[in-house]
Amino acid sequence: MFYPTPVMQRPLLYTYRRCPYAMRARMALIIAGIAFDAHEVSLRDKPPEMLALSPKGSVPVMLLPDGQVLEQSWDIMQWALIQKDPDGWWARAQTPENLEWFARKGL
Repeated sequence: MFYPTPVMQRPLLYTYRRCPYAMRARMALIIAGIAFDAHEVSLRDKPPEMLALSPKGSVPVMLLPDGQVLEQSWDIMQWALIQKDPDGWWARAQTPENLEWFARKGL
């Protein structure tokens, strides 16, 4: 999905500090050394801007500067570690066994 946005310099991550999926998305961004803006979400009062990007209303949701929206922590991790993976986490995870498991799960 793509949305026209004002000029953004850094990705915007809608997050919730205690959500394990949001935690792993933040971890991947930090490991990759990607600067991002984080918007802490109150799950009882979700911002309309976030819901416009992702109507399901779950976190994490990341809006990239080019307007692309990533709605799953796995997608955010993949995007971040493809940009920069100083410890080789992404490459090491691409084993035949892992790729087969993901294919069976439809990921």
